[in-house]
Amino acid sequence: MVKVLKRDVARLEKDIDAVMDRIVEASSDAAVPAYEKKIARLEQQRLMKADQLKNGTRPRHTWEELFEPAMIFLASPWKI
Repeated sequence: MVKVLKRDVARLEKDIDAVMDRIVEASSDAAVPAYEKKIARLEQQRLMKADQLKNGTRPRHTWEELFEPAMIFLASPWKI
């Protein structure tokens, strides 16, 4: 999961750089705001992925914590 997140962050940074290059080369003033919106969206995605990397990708609960209630329910579903 960490490897995938790092790859996604790198891809997003590459996309942001590509859009920045397009802004520099843009001759139309109408195209610049569209490129800026795209950069903002890509930057937001990059920050979300970076935050996931920083906070870790471990599940919130262990397998045992999730397995036990499920087995209790399956053993006697009428109690609920």
